[in-house]
Amino acid sequence: MLDFITIPFKYLLLGLNSLCHNYGVAILLFAVVVQGILTPLGAKSKKSMLKMSRLSPKLKDREKRYGSNKTKYQQEVSKLYSEEGVKMFGGCLWSLIPLPIMIALYRYIVQPFTKLWGIPEGYYNVLRDSYLKPILNVSGALTGSNTYYDEIRFAELFHNNFDTVMAKIRENGDLMAQNLARIFDKFQAADMNFNFLGLNLATTPEWKVWEWGTFDWQHVGLFLLPVISVAVSIATMMVSQKLQGGDPEQQRQGRTMMFMMPLISLFIGFGMPGLMSLYWTAGGLLGGIKDILLTIHYNKVLDREYEIRDAAKLQREKEIEAKKSDSAAKLESGDLNLSNVSKKKKEQQEKLEREKKSREWELERGLRKEKEPESAQIGDRPFAKGRNYNADRFKGNRELDTDESLSVFETDDDTSTEVNEDEIS
Repeated sequence: MLDFITIPFKYLLLGLNSLCHNYGVAILLFAVVVQGILTPLGAKSKKSMLKMSRLSPKLKDREKRYGSNKTKYQQEVSKLYSEEGVKMFGGCLWSLIPLPIMIALYRYIVQPFTKLWGIPEGYYNVLRDSYLKPILNVSGALTGSNTYYDEIRFAELFHNNFDTVMAKIRENGDLMAQNLARIFDKFQAADMNFNFLGLNLATTPEWKVWEWGTFDWQHVGLFLLPVISVAVSIATMMVSQKLQGGDPEQQRQGRTMMFMMPLISLFIGFGMPGLMSLYWTAGGLLGGIKDILLTIHYNKVLDREYEIRDAAKLQREKEIEAKKSDSAAKLESGDLNLSNVSKKKKEQQEKLEREKKSREWELERGLRKEKEPESAQIGDRPFAKGRNYNADRFKGNRELDTDESLSVFETDDDTSTEVNEDEIS
């Protein structure tokens, strides 16, 4: 999987080296091209990181409100990320892409014969043991106990003694020598040039100054490469953090990373050949400048986006408030029409209006007869409840009782009066 990703970069490095005939210049151009390729991905990562930084106050607020309820807190955080269009790991995943490229470049640099040029390991072993070591009077490894860097050192020695080694190979008439001669005829002495600004980039910088013996440019120059890498890393991270802003807690965490990255730079610089240190320094400088420019650019972009979003949100709130006020005023005045009700109610009222117009049209043309409304009450049930309830159920009996009592009262008065008159007479 790693080879599938990094093979294009292998051919890129080979092409640049064939163009420049110098690995130092090729590495610098390689760093420029890689940074250019990764810029779109870095831009996406930077924008996501800046969004995350701006969400810090809202995350703090939700942590205070739902800190004790972890489930609710995670739901609210996920909802916030969804509303803001932020992916939790969007700013981290893209930043990991340079890692496999660097691992592949490391393999191509320290193993140029077998990995970069693609020479079979058996051919390389024959070249090393039968030709390079006898001609160079080398009996063992070139790099002490760590033989992993022997291949790049033998490549550098092969470059310095290219004509002598190739003449010795051509003198030997066996099949292996013929195959080696055919393979290396593709390469010229200039294609394996590890010298850059007077430095042999095939060697590893030495940090033990007291063991140098002499303070020549080779030792001092290689020593300065990791130091410059550390200085570039710290400077660019400080500027980027200041431009990014954000929560003070995040800035403290960023300062921790600010000291971790230089340690990695030192490890790479003093533990690997000078070519890797040169690439790390150039890549760090270009990446830092790119990060600063992207931070400035996307801060402006996000400011405009948030300004437009807040203005649109405020406008929507004003429109909703105006509609509520208008509906309330029409409701009070009784002037609420179809435009102030829901879609479902509109459809129902429109349907009733159509049915009413259709019925009137049929009545006018005699196609329909108006039916007398049937009473829902069945029979005389004055004391029934529900739809047969009669609110005046007591009214008739009350009037009847009053009239009867009055008539009886009047009759009794007349009779009593007549009796009294007879008795008197």
